[in-house]
Amino acid sequence: MRHWGVNRSGTKRGTPLDEVHKHRGLRCPNGFTLIELTMVIVIIGILAAVVLPSYIKLKDKAKEAETKASLHAIQLDLERFATDHAGDYPAYLIGGDNTTLKLEIGHDSQTSERLETIPANACSDPLIRAGYVESYPRNPFVRNTMAVQRLQMSIGDPLRSALAEGQEMGTRFGAYGTLMGQCLCESRYLLWDYIDPVTHERIPKPTWSNIQYEFFDVWSSNNRRRSWLPGSFMYKAVGEIVAQPDDSDSRDYVEIGSKTAIIPHNNRDSAVHPVSLSNYMLSAWGGYRNKGMDILGEEPLVIFSFPGSRRIPRGGMDSDFFFDPATGRYEMPPPAKIEYYQLLGIPPWTRGVNRSHIGPLWGSPYGPAPNDEEQLSFGNANGFNDALILLLTSNK
Repeated sequence: MRHWGVNRSGTKRGTPLDEVHKHRGLRCPNGFTLIELTMVIVIIGILAAVVLPSYIKLKDKAKEAETKASLHAIQLDLERFATDHAGDYPAYLIGGDNTTLKLEIGHDSQTSERLETIPANACSDPLIRAGYVESYPRNPFVRNTMAVQRLQMSIGDPLRSALAEGQEMGTRFGAYGTLMGQCLCESRYLLWDYIDPVTHERIPKPTWSNIQYEFFDVWSSNNRRRSWLPGSFMYKAVGEIVAQPDDSDSRDYVEIGSKTAIIPHNNRDSAVHPVSLSNYMLSAWGGYRNKGMDILGEEPLVIFSFPGSRRIPRGGMDSDFFFDPATGRYEMPPPAKIEYYQLLGIPPWTRGVNRSHIGPLWGSPYGPAPNDEEQLSFGNANGFNDALILLLTSNK
């Protein structure tokens, strides 16, 4: 026998569900009103606005953490190289690996699944060529091969799959553009010797280390940023520089900002090679939201002093000048002194730009000497952040 009692809500037991909802003032559960849908969408939008930036930052932090770990791995390879080479570090690095995509020459817009491996001894990068690494670590920021190929094409970097140089000497960012590559211009070491495995002949080949990726001072004072490639790295090796007195007639006086610099041998694009490569700086670029550290700035001069004599040519004027570090200018030697010390400012070629332009030479990770015992210092802050997230040196 069916019992039609009354429950606490005031409805009879056994009443159909629709009747219960109607009695309670509820609608039938077969849809949402427009107001309800709007409220749900607004709530989801608010949550997304709060959570999404944090999620993106967390992703960037994770990618930067992987980049830092990869940089430490490169540092270990550098130390192994120095152990086997009497304390000297590689003169330059390229990055990437010794693979290339089989593309038609000059067709950067193409893609291919045909991967070719170049003999390691033909690779431009010293660490790959000597067998210390098979390939550089992956770049966690890069997923688009075509974007990296277009960047290399716009810069004029030949170490890419679409050019013969990349197909013969390896690619800076790997065949697919997903590996870490070295992006600070190195203009001192332009050639390396390829040893033919059959004839054992030494064949000079270009290093292509002097390609100019101008990834320095990327954050301006008004928080505007220039373009750079996150996850790429910079490397610059230095050592003691030796300079000798030269004929004053062969010197090149060059205005650099507010200072006058003298460069011997009458060629400001002639690289000054150190006697050894006992130090280096290694760093990596972080994500686009990270201003990073300020490391790169104007290349400083290394000051050398030589004893000189004051010459009085026809007309009674002094013909020799000397560099005064206090004023940053070249002055006439004091008339009362017959003997004086002539100071020459020598660019150490630690900068990332080698163009023959007038003005400051930017992109150097080495700063002015902190004392008379040193020629340079590590780090060269100039007030503009470079988006570099980690700095490793030979001292730590």
